[in-house]
Amino acid sequence: MKRIAISFILTVGLLFSPFVRAVPNSLAAEAVKKLVLAMAVTPPNLVHIPPYLAKDLGYFKEEGLDVEIVSFEGGVGSLRAMIAGSADLALTSADPPISARAQGAAIKMILSTSPLLEAVMTVQGNIKEIKDLKGKKIGIQEPSGFADLFSRRLLAMAKIKPDEVQIISTSTAGRVPALVTGQVDTGVLHVEQGIRAIKRNPKLRNLVNFWEVFPDAFYNVIVAQEKTLKEKRELIEGFVRAVIKANRYIYKNKKGTLDAAAELTGYSIEELDSAYDQLTKGRVFGVNDGMPHKMVQFNLDNLVQTGRLAAEEKPTYEQIVDLGPTEAALKSLGKWTDDPGWR
Repeated sequence: MKRIAISFILTVGLLFSPFVRAVPNSLAAEAVKKLVLAMAVTPPNLVHIPPYLAKDLGYFKEEGLDVEIVSFEGGVGSLRAMIAGSADLALTSADPPISARAQGAAIKMILSTSPLLEAVMTVQGNIKEIKDLKGKKIGIQEPSGFADLFSRRLLAMAKIKPDEVQIISTSTAGRVPALVTGQVDTGVLHVEQGIRAIKRNPKLRNLVNFWEVFPDAFYNVIVAQEKTLKEKRELIEGFVRAVIKANRYIYKNKKGTLDAAAELTGYSIEELDSAYDQLTKGRVFGVNDGMPHKMVQFNLDNLVQTGRLAAEEKPTYEQIVDLGPTEAALKSLGKWTDDPGWR
């Protein structure tokens, strides 16, 4: 498949500092059918490729859309860019937009491309159980980001306090090297990253698959401002329809998915093949709206339980989720209902 050009924008500023800003005139003045999607990772991993597939396979074009994909170092950065008006949509992990909503950002989750928690914790070989994480160097990507929050959730399972470990931030690209060279003892990695890390250092091992340890935890989500949802409703419905089609393509077309993923991610077909099998077997990619109430509620409640959000600030499911675009898309696509694992 033809390689898709990916723009890269460095993120700056304090966490969630620009949560409520007006959309700049330059964005409003763009072509009516142009949408900008801020992506959470550069380069993407296998789990992130549905929007790229939708573009590569012509699904966006079928909807009359010109979708530009710009990439960031993490979900906090992509979310910040969308709220600041630099993008119409953002793909991020679910907790940052919940926190943003609690702080007054008028945003809604509209679709999950991968509701299940696609990640593994890969660790040094001397770590055999979760309790062995005490006193270790815990590798994360960014404070309050996905790797940070779920590392803390895992520590809490073993009743290990954050001050009983050393939390070390690395860049997206530096996660695997930091683990392989022993700069950190743990890494929250995408499946193919874990495969590559163990290949480079056979003493490493996967401690947990997060989607098995936290089966109700909510992972990736696409978010938009309420204003954008109102002003560009039809365009966003077309965007959602195209991405759902791409997710369904993944399950039906292994070779095409792997060929595209190898170009986009930089991983080998061998590394991606095993990751693909694990993710499709686990039904990690969503094929409907991908936002079951119990999964979103898990994250809402867990943010309070872990002290990351005050109980009185917690938004409701209805305040943070807008199912309208996916419901409109599914009227033409139909729901996949033949397997209870479909979301």
